[in-house]
Amino acid sequence: MNPAVMIKPQETPEQRELRRRNVRLGLTLAGVVLVLLVGFVLRRYMLLGH
Repeated sequence: MNPAVMIKPQETPEQRELRRRNVRLGLTLAGVVLVLLVGFVLRRYMLLGH
């Protein structure tokens, strides 16, 4: 999907900045969830291994 197609011409710089911040927040949340999930799986694996 081409990002240029998604950006509307009438969009203001404020809206563009807001969406960029939302994307960054979403990526950060996804990263945190991924780290927690990996930590949980590793802990379960260690417990089952011993």
